[in-house]
This record gives sequence, C-alpha cells and structure tokens, in this order.
Amino acid sequence: VRSRSTQGSAQANGGRRERLRGAMDPVTLHFNVFQAGASAEGRRSLHVGDPRGTTVGSLKRQLFAEALEERRSVRFIKGGRVLEDAAVLEQCGLGSEAFIHVSIGSSSPPRPRPAAAPQSSAAGADAGRSAAKGSSDSQGQESYIGLGFLLGAAFFAGTGVLLQTAWRRRWQLSMRASQLLCVLAAVWAYLLLCHGLPVVFQLLGLGLRALGRAVSGRDGSEAPANAGRSAGARCAAECAGGPALAGALGVPAS
Repeated sequence: VRSRSTQGSAQANGGRRERLRGAMDPVTLHFNVFQAGASAEGRRSLHVGDPRGTTVGSLKRQLFAEALEERRSVRFIKGGRVLEDAAVLEQCGLGSEAFIHVSIGSSSPPRPRPAAAPQSSAAGADAGRSAAKGSSDSQGQESYIGLGFLLGAAFFAGTGVLLQTAWRRRWQLSMRASQLLCVLAAVWAYLLLCHGLPVVFQLLGLGLRALGRAVSGRDGSEAPANAGRSAGARCAAECAGGPALAGALGVPAS
C-alpha cells in the first residue's frame, strides 16, 4: 500500500512538474515583415525564453526600434487579429513556435506649423501690388485686343480687295483657277462670319460698357461738387442778405 501511495504521489508530482515546465517553455517566433515602400519581404526569427515576462510592445521596441523612432506604425498580426502592445506572449496562444506577420507602415508626415498672421502694413503693400498688377494686366490685355483688332481688320480688308479684283476677272481665268477662287471666297466668307463679326460685336459691347462706366463715374463726381456749390451759395446768400439775395443767385431759400 505504501509503495502504491508513493508511486501515486510521484506521478502527481511529475505531472505537476510537466505542467509547470510546459507553461514556462520558451517560444520561437518567426516574423514575416511587410514594409511599406519595399518590394521584398523580410524574415526574422527570435527565441523568447520567458513568455510570461515579455509583452508585444517590448518585442516591437527590441526588433523594430528604428521604425518606431521614425514614427512608423508597427503591427503584429497573428491568426487574423492584431496583437496589442500590452498583451503578454503567454496569453496570445502562440505555442512553442509561431509565425507572426509584421506590418510596418509609412512614416507619418510632420504636422504643419500654423502660419503667423501677416502685419497690416504688409497686407496693405500686398493689396497695393495686386491692384497695380491687375491694372497693368488689364491695360496690357486692352492693348493686345486693340492690336489684334487692327491686324484682323487689315487682313479682312486686304484679302477682300484681292478677292473682289479676282472675282471681276474670273471669266479670264482657267477652270482650275476659277474653282480655287471660289474656294478662297468661301473660306474668306466663313472666317468673316464666324470669327470676324463676333469679335467686332464683342469689342463694341466692351466699348459701350466702358463708356457707361465713364459716364456714371463722371455723374457721381459732379454730384458732390454741385451739392457743395449750392450749399456754399445758400450760405453766402443767407449771410449777405437773406431770401432776396438767395433768389437772385438762383438758390432756394431754406
């Protein structure tokens, strides 16, 4: 009986030791590294002797310290799930040997610094430069339009005179020359109707709008001057002689 009890206790102690040894067994990890911007796949292996005291975050800092310093995201993926940094290797169900996929992302761009508010003087100078540039651009555009209009008018006038002269002598030309003359006349008429006349109408519209703005600006500038003159005349009339002098000056008495 004693021998049987001794054997039972020895077997129990042996099983307990085996369980403890199995819980403390080291782990061999094989990493398949996928890095952003790199075409080749990296492989790395590591033997962890103490799975109980090792976390996922400590492994990241040990193996991929450079990527973490560059603020790149490092993720351990096992069985389709991402391992948290605070997780202990013993609790991840890795076994004695495991394959872990490592995903290293691109570096995060630095945060842009807020731009300093521009000073009022600089803003005024920029506004003045932009206004001067806009006026110079408008003047250059107007001169360009005027030059183009003159060249177009000269082209249509010269070609029209030549075509008219040739058309009067069409009976003296050969059949091929007369056909060519008809083709040139058709092209000239097409250019005049589809390109020349629209430009003329557009320029006329621009001229009318500019004339209207000039007239409205002149009326607006003359109105304050007339009001000032009438007010000055009324004041002089009141100071000099009252309503009679005001009537003589043509100013309504107040």
